[in-house]
Amino acid sequence: MRRFFLVAVLLFVGPLSTQAAGEDGAPSRYGQVNEGQVRITGISGRVSKSRERSRGPWKTYYEQTITVDNRIGLELFDVKLELGYERLNSGVHVVRREHSSIIFNARGPTPVGLIYAEPFPEALDQNPTAVLVGYRLIADPAKTPGFTRTLLLLSNSQGRVDVAVAAETLSSLGPDATLIREDVRRWVADGPQEIADTFGLGITPLYALRLLGRVGTGEDVPVLLSVLKAEEDYAEYLPSLEALRKELPDHPMTNLFASGATLEHIVEDAVMDLQPALAVPALVALAYQDGPHRNVARGLLRKWKAEELVGLLRGPGAADALRVLCASRAPDAVPLVMGLGVTGVDGVDLKACLSAMPEKETNAALVGALGEELGSLEDTVLSLLAARGGAVRAPLRARASKLGMKEAAADTGALARALHARLRSDRVGALQETLDAVDGALSEQQFDTALTLLEKAATDARGREPREKLAVAHARVAQAAARARDVSGVDKALERIEVPEAGREHEAGLEPELTEVARALMSQWKDGRMDRVDPQLERVEARVKAATRPELARIYMDAIGEGRGGWERAAYAKRALALDSGNVAARQYVEEYEREKAREKWLWSLAKVGGGFLAVGLFLWFLVSKLSAAAA
Repeated sequence: MRRFFLVAVLLFVGPLSTQAAGEDGAPSRYGQVNEGQVRITGISGRVSKSRERSRGPWKTYYEQTITVDNRIGLELFDVKLELGYERLNSGVHVVRREHSSIIFNARGPTPVGLIYAEPFPEALDQNPTAVLVGYRLIADPAKTPGFTRTLLLLSNSQGRVDVAVAAETLSSLGPDATLIREDVRRWVADGPQEIADTFGLGITPLYALRLLGRVGTGEDVPVLLSVLKAEEDYAEYLPSLEALRKELPDHPMTNLFASGATLEHIVEDAVMDLQPALAVPALVALAYQDGPHRNVARGLLRKWKAEELVGLLRGPGAADALRVLCASRAPDAVPLVMGLGVTGVDGVDLKACLSAMPEKETNAALVGALGEELGSLEDTVLSLLAARGGAVRAPLRARASKLGMKEAAADTGALARALHARLRSDRVGALQETLDAVDGALSEQQFDTALTLLEKAATDARGREPREKLAVAHARVAQAAARARDVSGVDKALERIEVPEAGREHEAGLEPELTEVARALMSQWKDGRMDRVDPQLERVEARVKAATRPELARIYMDAIGEGRGGWERAAYAKRALALDSGNVAARQYVEEYEREKAREKWLWSLAKVGGGFLAVGLFLWFLVSKLSAAAA
């Protein structure tokens, strides 16, 4: 009776996610059994028999129960086990790789029941083995108290899987994890000895630095750099990291410290883990003001190109950064001042700033800027060149000579203006020729040719206006490819349009082209090809301005039409609602779909309950009929 009930339950519930071990049956490289914070504390099993029908043949199967003891204060999921048996003089042979879908208890044991059908090795009952090879924590890092302590605890565990979980969790963290940031700041501020006293001697103080880099903001840059002044305090923990790198090559924690087992490398990696838009302004403030971290901060800033730094410094803090750069009067600050000046920064006298900068570097920057898109800085550059006279006349004449300008003006200011106009004209003319060639390629649907032309033009494009024109041209290529149903061409063109950083939007007028791309892609709805164009729609959504998102939502809803539909139509209605929460049609459809799904779920649960009662009734009828026949 018990065996019949067990088989029925297993058939009703369905199997857990299981993968065969493969022909070699070799165990994974890293696992843990009775060490660490999550342990295998019990393996039991027995051979049983059952039959599907009362007169059917008996089938032998093996029941096994694995007990997993979780000593962490958080529940686990996605637990991965390797089950097998131990062979004499030949190690462990893996029979089954189990990917459990159940939730494992926090601070307690959880049994995992397994069934092995015939044929199964006899050694599975005599010398069974079970190894934990992976798991994940059930927690929201931004909202779960104690999550920081859990990660620090796992980083110094004796279990290799625990340590791997600590390393792999970092990739999912960011500056939105406020609770972790506040906790790890306190730990780092208290010093490595306090961490070691709490979690044991090992790599945890070094792991805490990398953790702070993942969740930190600009305020944490000086905190991380100050660690370099406490090198002696951290010295006793570096041998543990070196031993880990030698003992566990290719382990996730080893890869986390792949740059090297030195405090300089660890701090540098931690700073580079910070989001660049948060780290760069803080590094500039430290690098161009007197202080103990000046040289280190400058070294880290060299990881970015000057134009990348300018892009990262733009925004609300640009004026503060520009004031720091101007006050420093550092030669290597001149390109940054020029770059930020082009973007237009209120509240800073750029003419006075550049006048106070080192003459040699400033003169070279001013002459080199001619012909570029200077924006609000154009008058400042030309007036400074005119004021410097003989100091810049020679390089100006040299540039004019290369362009074949034989009748160069004697006056420095006039020469600078003429040279600037000529260079701008040549640059604009060359770009326009490229754009005309692109139009010709599009007329013949030669999308790869058009993209190749734009790629060559992008290498020479400098300044905001040429880049905006190239972005519009890429959008037009995507539009033409979408109309021609060339999904690959759409993907390539959109990929080359830069995604605006968080809180910013494209300055180029891409909206007409991008909305037409979305409309052309959604025209394939009736053809059932949406799985092919879905990634391209995501690219469009990432590049349009906030004001255009409601228009995208209307395009989606117009394409999918009205009436009832399947999950794919509901998915696009939800996308439309995410783009525009005020879209009434999308909201009504989503609500109707959810009600329908809830009704189907209720009917299915009702059917399962009815089926269960029917099965029990049939079983009782069968039992009563057998007993009646026996009594007769």
